[in-house]
Amino acid sequence: MANQFHLEILKQGKIAWNRWRQENAHVQPDLSEAFLIEVQLEDTNLSHVNFTHANLLKANLSGANLRNANLNGATLIEANCYEANLEHATLVQAELRGANLSDALIKFANFQGNDLRETNIDGADFEGANLSMLNLSKLFIDATGFSRANLSYSSFAEGNILNVDFREANLMKANFEGAHIQSTDLFGANLREANLRGATIINAHLKQAHFVHVDLSETTFYRASLEGAIV
Repeated sequence: MANQFHLEILKQGKIAWNRWRQENAHVQPDLSEAFLIEVQLEDTNLSHVNFTHANLLKANLSGANLRNANLNGATLIEANCYEANLEHATLVQAELRGANLSDALIKFANFQGNDLRETNIDGADFEGANLSMLNLSKLFIDATGFSRANLSYSSFAEGNILNVDFREANLMKANFEGAHIQSTDLFGANLREANLRGATIINAHLKQAHFVHVDLSETTFYRASLEGAIV
């Protein structure tokens, strides 16, 4: 349950909250299970806050500092996290349907097992994040960074993947069946046992990518080749 004192300060608005955080930097606020539907927390210092199972439906978190926040099991359906800082945050089993994560900084965060279908992640930076078993099926993804992220067992099936950075990412057993992959950097990525059946790969950088035991049946390469890849 949320700490009622912390909740009352938050209800006073972001100016009062940010001032209190600055004056009490040693305190890790507890807002677990708090009912925060449509709350306006843009540009707010929410670092290290415990939001476990909190309801943040349609919350405005744009530009907020959520570094190291615990959002496990939180409801973030249709939440606005544009340009939010979610570095090292944990969002295991969070509900993110329809959320806006565009241009957010999500380095080294834990999103394991989440369903990001219908979510906007364009321009977001997931460098080094744990994204294993993520569902990104049929999603349009543009200019998103996944370098060195763990995307093993994740699904990009039938998605449109443009200008994406997968450099040195772990894509072992990832599913790209029927996906359209264009102008994407897969340098050094681990695609061992990945499913690329029926995918279209255009103008992609595949040098030093690991394609061992990859399903390439009916895969189309255009201005891309496996030259320099490890097969």
